[in-house]
Amino acid sequence: MPNINTIFLFLFITTLPFQEDLPTIGGFSVPAIMTIILGFNAFIKNPNRLLYFVKSKLSLLFFVFILVSIVMETIHPYSSYKGIIRVANMYLGGIVLAFYIRNSKDFFKIINYYVIAALIMSAFVLPFGWRVLASSAVLDFEEANFLRGQIQRAILISNNVNNIAYTAMLGAAICLFNIIFLKGKKKLNLVMFFILFMTVLTSMSRGGLIIIVFSTFLTLIYFRKINLNRLPYLIIIILAGIFIMPKSYLVRLVGTRTEQSQSDGEFALDSRKSTFEASIEEIKKNFLFGVGEGNMFTSYGFKTRLVMGDEYGMAYRVGGTHNMFFGTILHYGLLGILFYILFIYKSIKMLPFRKSPYPEDIYLTLFSFAGLTLLFFMHDGSNKEYTIIYGLLLAHYHFLRYQQKMILQAKNIVTDSLLLPAVNLIKQN
Repeated sequence: MPNINTIFLFLFITTLPFQEDLPTIGGFSVPAIMTIILGFNAFIKNPNRLLYFVKSKLSLLFFVFILVSIVMETIHPYSSYKGIIRVANMYLGGIVLAFYIRNSKDFFKIINYYVIAALIMSAFVLPFGWRVLASSAVLDFEEANFLRGQIQRAILISNNVNNIAYTAMLGAAICLFNIIFLKGKKKLNLVMFFILFMTVLTSMSRGGLIIIVFSTFLTLIYFRKINLNRLPYLIIIILAGIFIMPKSYLVRLVGTRTEQSQSDGEFALDSRKSTFEASIEEIKKNFLFGVGEGNMFTSYGFKTRLVMGDEYGMAYRVGGTHNMFFGTILHYGLLGILFYILFIYKSIKMLPFRKSPYPEDIYLTLFSFAGLTLLFFMHDGSNKEYTIIYGLLLAHYHFLRYQQKMILQAKNIVTDSLLLPAVNLIKQN
């Protein structure tokens, strides 16, 4: 029988794709409630271990960034702290998650829960969205975009199709890595890969596919895992993926939108270009102090080219910068972007060594590269996937890597000096 903490961890991760559809309690989503329960239990059970992660250099950098963001937001009219609170909750959730990852078994438990979450999500997307996709034929990008809207309305969850594609494709990448790097259950992982990849195609999203494919290859290159033996398998998978892509998806994948169509937050290379140009235009005017997030979406943004129009050309809301770095400097100015870049730089410095022989290091790097790439195409750093990324990163950097060094020490591969931090950390916990 799994203990109660395992059940709450499972519920936290598997409900992430459905948080917009599940009821809230006191304004808190189900994943947020699971995080609060787990955090309270962690504090009661071992406050020193929890505080160890809170006092880490990465956490301190993050808290400084949050403090600077609050100050910069306060000096502007229409101040709103909702975005800052969401980002803070994301990282605090990562600290709580790190508390429960004590070894490689716990690490892979979280990874497997994520795949299960993606598969459950696929059950609410694939049968209903594919029916619409398979029965339609489009000739250009605009028709493909209209079809995508029909699919969004046909599926049984409210999650945006871009988020669906990201979750499904990351789950598919995990299954692919299971096939390449782990022994056993290759057929099961192949079936899961196929289901999740079909879910990505059903979403008609270009962003999720591009981000995860890029992150997958970047991870393999980082660990020097692309060799002549594996290259044919990768080529076969790519060709098979292209072969099973519906024509409507291919039209949207390679097409471009017209000036009359509305981007509405979609990952389109041409629409992103105009969004980035508009963002840079505003950053040049306000790079020192920013304009404030609340002010941007309440007042100031309606005077910029970031405003979104409805089908009649009437402005109805302000679109984001679709780039976390652009959004941070535009909202919180030079100080805000400085501390955010320091935080991201420290995160990158915490990645595993390239020569690491441990499979968990490869999966952590895959998650990290996917999250880092996503920052360049979205402006909301509160995405719940970042809770998982920072939970895995903190647990690995402050605990799992020392266990790995102990194993290497037993094999006489490293020196005694590398063992001391592991012994001290284990004594503390």
